[in-house]
Amino acid sequence: FSFPINYPSGLKLKKGHKTKMKKWQELPYRSPYEDTSDLSLRSPEAFKRAVGVIHEYLHLTVEKRSKVDRIAHLREDLKLPQK
Repeated sequence: FSFPINYPSGLKLKKGHKTKMKKWQELPYRSPYEDTSDLSLRSPEAFKRAVGVIHEYLHLTVEKRSKVDRIAHLREDLKLPQK
């Protein structure tokens, strides 16, 4: 599964950015609802899962946005990495 990424026209990316994003998109997707006790919080897979968790969280909010502080309070419960 890959997340849709739409770059605005005229965006100038650093060299290799698109390649890195393509590699990241090819990582296996871990559902936000799966047990992740075997997943290292510093792995690239954990980062991709964190993006999925935040995506789900924002999808559930009415405004489709949230303050970082509110998400940070959920970090331990959702097993999100520190950064």
